[in-house]
Parts: sequence; C-alpha cells; structure tokens
Amino acid sequence: MEEMNALGRRSIWVALCAFMLVSSPCLGQPGTWESSTDRPGMDYRIIDYDQWYVDSCRAECKADPKCMAYTSCLDSAKQTSRCYLKSGVPPSVRSELCVSGIIKPVVEGLGRSAASSLLALKASSCARLEGFVTPSPLPTTGVGWDYTVQLQATGGVRPVSFLTPYLDPQTGVQRALSCSSSGSTSGPLYYPGKMMVDGLTLTCDGRITGQPKAPGYYAVRVVVQDSCVIPQQVEKKFVLEVKGPS
Repeated sequence: MEEMNALGRRSIWVALCAFMLVSSPCLGQPGTWESSTDRPGMDYRIIDYDQWYVDSCRAECKADPKCMAYTSCLDSAKQTSRCYLKSGVPPSVRSELCVSGIIKPVVEGLGRSAASSLLALKASSCARLEGFVTPSPLPTTGVGWDYTVQLQATGGVRPVSFLTPYLDPQTGVQRALSCSSSGSTSGPLYYPGKMMVDGLTLTCDGRITGQPKAPGYYAVRVVVQDSCVIPQQVEKKFVLEVKGPS
C-alpha cells in the first residue's frame, strides 16, 4: 500500500512538473556535448558566428527559456559557424561538422515523446497568430529614396519578430534569419533565392528601411514569428516596386 501511495505521489509530481516546464527543478541537468551530431529541425532562432563558438551557442540556449536543445555547425571552407536554437529535442543524425547538446532534455520520469506532447499541449493554449495586416503591394519607392514601411501583424503571443527568409547556400533549404539578442536587425530584405533588395533592411520590429540601390519589381517574403512556447510563424509575399532614377 505504501508503495502504491508513493507511486501515486510520484505520478502527481511528474504531472505537475510536466505542466511547469520552465521550472528548473523539474528538468534534467544539462547534458554533455554530442560530438559529430546534428539534430535537424525545430529551429526557432539561428545565430551566425565568425568562428566556431560552441560555448556561445550553448550559453545562448541556456539563457533562453524556450530553448530545449542546440546544434552548432562549422563551415570548414569559411571557418565560420551557425548556431541553431531548438524549441524541442529532434532526433539526432551523425554529422562530422556539427556538435549538439540538450539543455532541457525531458521532464524527469517522462520519455521524450511524452514531454514533447505536453509541450505541444501547453503551446495549444497560445493565442493563434493570425498573420499580417499590412497589405501588398508595399508603397512604391525609387533608387536613392529614403524608405521606411512598418509591417503589422495580429494575434499570437507578444512580442513578435519579423524575419526575412533566404535560401541557405550550404543546404539549399529555405531558412529564416533570426533576431539576435545582440541587435535589432533581422537582416537584408531577401526575395526568392539568394538575392536581396540591395539597400533595404528588415528590422526585428517589422520596419523595412533604407535606400534602394537598384530598380525593379521585387516579390519579397517576410515571416512573422510570435513568442509562444513553440513559436508560431506566418509567411507572406509582398510586392515592392523600386523606380529607376529620373
């Protein structure tokens, strides 16, 4: 009987911990580095470094309550690296140029699938991210003109970030440039492929600003991402006309 009572108390404690994933006593201790390991998927933030800063990547993950795991991959040709912060713990695959780590592996007493399910359950209570209210096309501009447009979105968990998708030249996969804690700039404004609208920048708070340098019609894509425990994203294509010098 005492064993059954103890088991019941443990089950209640595990359940409480599962719904309080941000509470450190309920979480496993940070694991050691997983050398030659990638954990693709569940990326919600990407940070570029000019060297292979595995320590910095791990520290960024530990400092962010949303981060469950991280992967740091080396570009051997450029001797730079990219840090991927993850909202869950995706399966591992072998990769000689990557190092991964699990910061919040599982709730003690639960398997990974159960912990992921409970995280998804918690995310289901987040207000739905409706998307952009800014219409397309965007206001017309011209080469050398000062340009500022504020993008707006509705719904979701605040604050929201505005990101610019681009084609990762290493993998050929579309990714979204992330907003770093060290600055407010998401990155240059990209349109499909590797090309960017030269002279225009997208900031994390949704401002397209700068002075265009080349005329043309651009179909630029922007992602809005909220602060739900599993971030929600909505992407929209905006048409932008840049007139040539008169």
